[in-house]
Amino acid sequence: YLTPPFMESELRGIYKNLNDAIISYNRILGNDNTEVKALEKASLLVKKFAVELGIHRELRLDSILTVPYGEADIARIENFAEELANEKITGALYVMGCPYKEQDIKSTVYAMTVDPVAYSLYNLDKSRGRTNIDYDDLRKSTERKPKDSSVLSFLQERG
Repeated sequence: YLTPPFMESELRGIYKNLNDAIISYNRILGNDNTEVKALEKASLLVKKFAVELGIHRELRLDSILTVPYGEADIARIENFAEELANEKITGALYVMGCPYKEQDIKSTVYAMTVDPVAYSLYNLDKSRGRTNIDYDDLRKSTERKPKDSSVLSFLQERG
């Protein structure tokens, strides 16, 4: 018995509009002189995309498009969407006696190792005072992915 090969869920594209709306909301929220109208408008946009994707049902949030979500609800939506986008799924069934394709091996190794490598690099950077990123923000951070991916590529090339 062998585990089927893993791959990225590739849901990031589906959640792009929602993610962009959340980034916009967080940017407005982070301003020192936040305008209530702008924040409400950004919240309604997040809600629109969350309802379109059905995320509101999973999180048991209302679907009334004229009432904005609060900061805590948007944080829940952000975490939920990020979790789905980062999910690893099986890419194919394993057939007994047939070796994996090279791409299946690489995607499985990547899917199984990118998170531990990211957390290890984060812990090293944190202990050396090189980062101020919060641990929860690390999960959502796309700035570390290229660094983590290049480490994995280097290791795979060396065999």
